[in-house]
Amino acid sequence: MMQRRVLGVLFFSVFSAMMGLGIIVPFLPKMATDLGATGLWLGLIFAGFATARAMVQPIVGELSDKIGRKVFLTSGFMLLAVTTLLYIVAQNIYLLVMTRFLNGVAAGMVVPVVLAYAGDIVEEGKEGRTMGLMNMMFYLGMGAGPVFGGLLGREFGARSIFYVMSGLCLIAYLVVLFFLPKITELKPRLKEKSVPLKVLFGYNIIRMLLVMMFVSAVRSTLLMAFLPLIGDEIQISVFQVGIVIAVAVFCCGLIQPPFGYLLDRMDKDVRLFFVLIGSIIGTVALFAIPFCPGFIALLIAASFIGIGGAVSIAPTMSVSVLIGAKVGMGSWMGILSTAISLGIITAPIIGGVVMDYAGVKTSFYVASIISLLGTFIGCYYFLKWFRIYRTRNAKAA
Repeated sequence: MMQRRVLGVLFFSVFSAMMGLGIIVPFLPKMATDLGATGLWLGLIFAGFATARAMVQPIVGELSDKIGRKVFLTSGFMLLAVTTLLYIVAQNIYLLVMTRFLNGVAAGMVVPVVLAYAGDIVEEGKEGRTMGLMNMMFYLGMGAGPVFGGLLGREFGARSIFYVMSGLCLIAYLVVLFFLPKITELKPRLKEKSVPLKVLFGYNIIRMLLVMMFVSAVRSTLLMAFLPLIGDEIQISVFQVGIVIAVAVFCCGLIQPPFGYLLDRMDKDVRLFFVLIGSIIGTVALFAIPFCPGFIALLIAASFIGIGGAVSIAPTMSVSVLIGAKVGMGSWMGILSTAISLGIITAPIIGGVVMDYAGVKTSFYVASIISLLGTFIGCYYFLKWFRIYRTRNAKAA
């Protein structure tokens, strides 16, 4: 009963916070270009958020294993609520980049700790379905944000977006503060044994998961950052762009719980194989985006990017709980989240530079090539791991 209550609090707070962060997505590119941003500056604005997350997440994850998780969650949500209001006074491109960076610091205090908290209390054999539900709340919040933000901006103006965004983060802070127990009050999944980071990065399965989450983040970030500019070229509205992004995110989120339930019944090698399948689906869909002539075609292509993401992310998180039990849940979730953040950094910077010289459509082609190369690398590590895994099983039999 206690575990269900804790998961309920985590689900609600994460949904509120991610919805708040997602509200600004359809407006950020236009806001930046109105302040004189080039493609490179647009990339830096998106990358600044992820850079801050990448810097903070491994540190916060490891510290949360040592001193507790709740202090980082409450601090992160409060910082999100406060820094969001800075968008209102960001009158030049430099202040906008700084605000996004501070938002990233705050998000970096929340994301790995929430995942670690959920991983701590998940029942053995239910890793896939529980982490699938957690990720669903992440993605539903992110998907609802652009739609809600588009409606708010249209009806009440851009400034209203930031007040609502701040309010949602404040709600998440209050829910965590008053209703989430400290992890020490529960019975968390403890580390089986300590594995040094140098040794950890030597495992093929670890390398595979980090590479695959990196390219998954490249695909989703490029879609969110540059789809509004594709929308301008084919003359669809900001609201329609928000719908396309939301559908991609909803597909990614809604598929994960039922798929996670199936994953719990599968062997580890089958789960990891699905990580590769999802990456292939997402790569093909990303390459199709520049060829889409209108709203419906974009909607279909973006849906498959979301489906590919779900097929990759659900097994990754299922296996990650098992890894976290061996090395420290916060430490591992921080490392995994950092790999995702590096993808979020890479996509807009490379996309922005390519856009300045060759147009926004070429940005999608280049990102597709990066995703394809990453998938090949993931296949290489999977095959190396699978040979060892099969040999061990043969000996055990």
